[in-house]
Amino acid sequence: MNTLRASVIIPVHNAQDHLAQCIESVMCQTMSDIEIICIDDGSSDLSLRILQEYQCEDQRIIVIEQDNRGGGAARNVGLSRAQGTYLAFLDADDYLEPSMLEKCTTLLDSTGADIAVCRSLTYDMQTGLSHEADWTYKADRIPQKQPFSYIDMPDDIFNTFANVPWNKVFRRSFVEENNLKFQEIRRTNDLFFVCSALVMAKGIVTIDEHLVHYRIGATSNCQATNDREPLGFYFAFSKLKDYLIEQDLFEKVERSFKNHALDGLVANLSSLKSFEGFNVLYNAFYFEIEKKFGILDQAEDYYENRRQYEIYSSLSIMSKEEFLFARMCQFREERDRAWKDCDLLHQDIYKGWHEIEAFKKLMDDACRERDAAIKECVEAKESISYKLGRKLTAPYRRLRNVFEGTKA
Repeated sequence: MNTLRASVIIPVHNAQDHLAQCIESVMCQTMSDIEIICIDDGSSDLSLRILQEYQCEDQRIIVIEQDNRGGGAARNVGLSRAQGTYLAFLDADDYLEPSMLEKCTTLLDSTGADIAVCRSLTYDMQTGLSHEADWTYKADRIPQKQPFSYIDMPDDIFNTFANVPWNKVFRRSFVEENNLKFQEIRRTNDLFFVCSALVMAKGIVTIDEHLVHYRIGATSNCQATNDREPLGFYFAFSKLKDYLIEQDLFEKVERSFKNHALDGLVANLSSLKSFEGFNVLYNAFYFEIEKKFGILDQAEDYYENRRQYEIYSSLSIMSKEEFLFARMCQFREERDRAWKDCDLLHQDIYKGWHEIEAFKKLMDDACRERDAAIKECVEAKESISYKLGRKLTAPYRRLRNVFEGTKA
């Protein structure tokens, strides 16, 4: 029996609007010897029916049903069924470029690396525009040496590659040897798997091409659960820290870990949309978050993002009301700056419009002058030609008149 080149694992939950594009992007890969493992995580829409229809169409598709347990649990079910040499993960509302799997696995074959990482594009459903997802792949930090490992970038390993699995391909034997699993929580369930893999990999390679499209603005994504589990990020980073200590790696990557944890907390804080979620996070700050991570044990210059450090440290000295009021004032200042920037932009546009109109008038005047000059040239040409012609043919006309006896 031939070994499959890759297993693509797709957790699906209420993704009917974008599921077809996702599945077809995998079916149409230039590398055909793959399996597509789709785990329906208790969808209440037409997702399961769509999966079953594609399963009838393509025997490479495997559909597994389970009660709603979250994206982490769904991916683990897929891992337990995977038979491919390599593993890829895709969210049900995202899609791949046709050559993604072939390019990543070919590079892994030739280098013997454990993980391949590629660039990705973010597709904004509100605007319909795509742009660089630079937060998933920070090219300026990647070592020139390929393959590389965390040893080559201990202070940057977690800050260079986002803790998402969908822009990476993993060697299955590496995942199984290290017993890597997704954390079965609702929020940030991929952080432990990805970050653990990044530090355990003996070789990581990168492909400087956009091979994945990540959709934003979709509610079907398994990760859209911030307010329902506001401490999900804490559970994820806490498990990761314990694992790093267990593997005797924490001190080696502590700076990268703390910077990444700070990013995660502030990003999570900014994404909350309910007071209840904020209240849970705030109450956990002293007794769990700071005690576990010790962000404030380091000076401000230890962190890359000073603004995030200011926000985090203000949690330690302000009451809830003071913190929310300070944030409200900050948002007001940011809003006013944005309005000012918009006003300046409007002025520049208005000025540019007038300059364009003035230029257009100059062009119209120039065109009229050109047309007048052309007309004058034509008239002058005709006049000169007539006069020269009359002079040049005068002798001929005189001779003709003599012979014909007529008067010119």
